[in-house]
Amino acid sequence: TTATSTVMKTVLLFQMVPATHAVLVVCVIPPCRIPLQINLIIIFSSVLDSITGLIMSINSVGTILATPVSGYLCDKYGRRMAMGIGSALIIVAAVLQSAAVHVAMICIGRFLLGFGSAICGVASPTLITEMAPARMRGRLTGTYNCFWYAGSLIAAGVTYGTLSMPSTGSFRIPLGLQALPSLVNLSLIWFISESPRWLVANNREEEAWQLLVKLHADGDESDPVVKAEFDEITQTIEEEKKIQRSSWYELIATPGNRYRMMLNVCVGLFGQWSGNNLVSYYLPRVLTEAGITNTHTQLLINIIVNIWNFFCAITGTILIDYLGRRPMVIFATAMATLWLMMLCIFTAIYGGTGEQGITMVAFVFLFYGLFSSGWTPMQALYPVEVLSYPMRANGMAANAFFANIAQFVNQFATPVAMTNIGWRFYIVYVVWDAFELFVVSKYFVETKGRTLEDLDHIFNKTTPHDVEYAEKPASVSEDGERNAEKI
Repeated sequence: TTATSTVMKTVLLFQMVPATHAVLVVCVIPPCRIPLQINLIIIFSSVLDSITGLIMSINSVGTILATPVSGYLCDKYGRRMAMGIGSALIIVAAVLQSAAVHVAMICIGRFLLGFGSAICGVASPTLITEMAPARMRGRLTGTYNCFWYAGSLIAAGVTYGTLSMPSTGSFRIPLGLQALPSLVNLSLIWFISESPRWLVANNREEEAWQLLVKLHADGDESDPVVKAEFDEITQTIEEEKKIQRSSWYELIATPGNRYRMMLNVCVGLFGQWSGNNLVSYYLPRVLTEAGITNTHTQLLINIIVNIWNFFCAITGTILIDYLGRRPMVIFATAMATLWLMMLCIFTAIYGGTGEQGITMVAFVFLFYGLFSSGWTPMQALYPVEVLSYPMRANGMAANAFFANIAQFVNQFATPVAMTNIGWRFYIVYVVWDAFELFVVSKYFVETKGRTLEDLDHIFNKTTPHDVEYAEKPASVSEDGERNAEKI
């Protein structure tokens, strides 16, 4: 249709800069920590496990402390300006790390990296989701998060290429290159549009109207669908303005909001505590347990794993608007639990012997492929969908807070646990993944095909367990039609 063609041309091409931010700042920059995680673990292999854990986890401390700032910047100055501020901090962090002459400089740089990437991580998916139509929202926002693996792949490739350098350039070059994507981003954000919902909330309705017409109606101001969508956005935001609650209290103000936050927190925790960080952050140790000890072989496997992850994540993103959020994530969680359990069993039996190493590597690929197909698109998409406009910026900051609390625990505890109990540490994740499967199956709500304002009506007017089955309110439907008699 004309509207679909316009969305594809405008959102994906002309408005590709938000996705470029997604790719270059949030998804490339954090994965560029991998050179630090691999090269520095190799270079400073004699450093105490607690120091290694500190270097890995200090990034999460920065992200955690950025929580109250991220939401404020997004709501006060807009999603676009927040992206710029976060990008500037990332550039400073990259310079500091690449010039490091002491572990303290590495830690400070990684702290700033976490702080800046947290701001970007709140602003970027929020902007993309608030600009996308319901029928394409899953693919657009899901694609954003998939490029985490693209950044991880670039980082792994650069690391592999610099590993054999005899000087400290083996880790300074990859760390310095972290600044380049953010420099590109800072140059381009001035040419993109602000969120139409933020514009309406800040009394700039005419700008919001023109943007929606451009993105969703191919410039046709008489299009009934975009008129209905604009009316729905303005009415919902005006109603929310009348409540006059403090922004943080809004997160728990009503039963519906508390249910939204429960889902939001679950995504933050589940996205980090599914065993994926065990594999990604400490892949060399996992491979060593499997009997693969050659450094170059480990790095090559890391590159191949990231290519595989990227392919699986993109496949899941393509399917998420067709199969739905719940079926995708339930299947992914169930299968990831199975393959992590198999990796645990084989490592217990054959770990360190060199036997069945190929089989264990296959389990790593299967686990990560299933996790990436379901959880990678969901981590950026689902929290933005379930949060109402007044909750969205601070709610996304809270999501990042809990995700990074989980990541901090992972990064600080994993090296010590792997040293002390080895493969038995996998059991913790297997049990937790089974718990995740129960929660997702029982409590997660299907958001496929609904506008963000539709979801507001549903969470506000039904009990939590009935949300999925509630009658769809009158609004722009999945195929772009609207029942005018019910408006």
